[in-house]
Amino acid sequence: MPSNWAHVHLLLNHIPSLGVVFGLLWLGIAVLRRNDEWKRAALWTFVGAALLTIPTYLTGEPAEHFLEDLPGVDFSQIEGHIEEHEEAALFSLIAVEVLGLVSLAGLFLSRGSSRLLTRWVAACLVLAIVTTGLLIYTSNHGGHIRHLETRGDPANPTHTH
Repeated sequence: MPSNWAHVHLLLNHIPSLGVVFGLLWLGIAVLRRNDEWKRAALWTFVGAALLTIPTYLTGEPAEHFLEDLPGVDFSQIEGHIEEHEEAALFSLIAVEVLGLVSLAGLFLSRGSSRLLTRWVAACLVLAIVTTGLLIYTSNHGGHIRHLETRGDPANPTHTH
């Protein structure tokens, strides 16, 4: 059982990235194989990732409040990293939700039409690539919050870019 909101956030935070990347890979293979069933399954993966991204985002703020009072943590040292992560996370949330909605629309509006599905898939491929980039950027900033080794020179973990 998770012991606090920071723990819950850490448990959930991989779901958006892995869900979108998995869906993107699956969709790419489906396009190469010209397999409409796999295309639809990949689009459902984006819908699932979009749904699970919401609690991931919503647990970020309570996780921040938990860190404010954590013994041994100088909050002033990580506050900037948290703010950068929070700003990036909002853009990622929007991107994943748009990807999920476009995927869902494509699933329902292209029923019975392989040609229409192909157009929706093309849009989802582009959105998924952009979303993956945003998620990588957001994850990188999240890692800077408590992982000193990701901030710059490992010999001098307080030195940042």
